[in-house]
Amino acid sequence: DIGVTGVQTCALPICYGITPHAYHQARRAESSRQKLRGKLSLAEIALELGFYDQSHFTNWFRNTQGVAPAAFRAALKA
Repeated sequence: DIGVTGVQTCALPICYGITPHAYHQARRAESSRQKLRGKLSLAEIALELGFYDQSHFTNWFRNTQGVAPAAFRAALKA
C-alpha cells in the first residue's frame, strides 16, 4: 500500500510533478532505507516491500540507490 487513493493518483502529476509510478518508487526507496536501519534480514525486507525475492530487491536497490543494500547497511554502522 502506497497510501494513495485512486482519486489522489490523478492529482500526483499536477501536485508533485511526478507520475504515480515514480511516487510509488520513491516511497518504496524511502521504506527500504528505513528498514535497512533495523535488524530485519534482506530477505525479510524484500518480502515486506513486495519483491519476489532478495535478489530482486538487491538489484532494484542497487539500480535506484547506486549501492547494494548490504553496503548501505554497512555504511550506516561505520
